Amino acid sequence: MKMPESDLDLLKNIVKGRFADFNSFLLGFGTPDFPNWKVDKLCEWISEEFLAIGLDEDYEPNEYGVRLESLLDEVNRRRGEK
Repeated sequence: MKMPESDLDLLKNIVKGRFADFNSFLLGFGTPDFPNWKVDKLCEWISEEFLAIGLDEDYEPNEYGVRLESLLDEVNRRRGEK
């Protein structure tokens, strides 16, 4: 399953903000070799980003928050992908 380029770019920006080497961390992403602990970490980072800047004043997702929710779903689909 290939991730849309826009989702991959968003994920790259989130990982770069928390981890120095995006390519190294995501090596094997979407394959059986990619460990679930890394999927968990990606989901944690996406959720942190959502809580930090993905909500508007009335706690509804803003446009960026909606993109983050979609990205979270996309990353979760890769959990244990065979």
